[in-house]
Amino acid sequence: MILVENLLSGIIANLDLKVDIYFVEVLSDSRYKCYTLNTHWLNTKARLSIDGNNYTVTDFTINKFFIVQEENKQALAPSTGKKPLQNPYFVAGSLTQTNFELLLKARSNGNTSTWFPIVWCFNRQTRNRSADVDSVIDSEGSVRLFFLNSDKYGDYLSEKRRTEIIEPMMSLAQSTYAAIKKSTQTGLIGSTDFISHEKFIVGGDSVSQSEDTNILTVSMLSGVEASIDIPIKRSMICPTRQSIVVNGFAFGSGFNIGFDIE
Repeated sequence: MILVENLLSGIIANLDLKVDIYFVEVLSDSRYKCYTLNTHWLNTKARLSIDGNNYTVTDFTINKFFIVQEENKQALAPSTGKKPLQNPYFVAGSLTQTNFELLLKARSNGNTSTWFPIVWCFNRQTRNRSADVDSVIDSEGSVRLFFLNSDKYGDYLSEKRRTEIIEPMMSLAQSTYAAIKKSTQTGLIGSTDFISHEKFIVGGDSVSQSEDTNILTVSMLSGVEASIDIPIKRSMICPTRQSIVVNGFAFGSGFNIGFDIE
């Protein structure tokens, strides 16, 4: 059986997330307003590299523009055109497994801004094999994907949280959903629902804020959930036996293909 988490890992690693900057307005020596039709997952304090130069986002309006500060203050304005964004960090597993992996990742690279946002595949879901031996489908089943970014529970009001995290993560979730539908490895993908998680915590309805517990302990998080039925197609690539050539002889092919010339 093809593992759905391996399929999703490959799809997310190959997401084509680019901001297409069509105009740059100079605000100061090192601050620039970049106009684009898709900001994807960018939000305030996100870091990105454009043409080899590092910038920090200081403000944005989703799918309209983002303002950046050149980190070394060398007055290097971003150029127009399509600029790639870092793809999200993908992790698949149960709650315990995922918390363990993310904490290990944080210990090796505590600056979460360099590897967030996160896409978590909660893989405690059933996969069903087709009873039809001639079926092109290897397995079917639903997956739960969480698109999460760092939050500030004590600083963000609900409106700010929706602007800074929920809307960018919704954009990322929709881009991922489109990539899953487009993949040649998946069957027919139906519609899906997207659920906002403002504060990804247990105990969010409690009176005391101290009773709130983060579901993923690596950081305070908010984001969007998508539950998607994903049929996976069987691989139609037939394995071939490769010959090993030693001194002109091809082992495995059954015949001599030539001789060495001294």
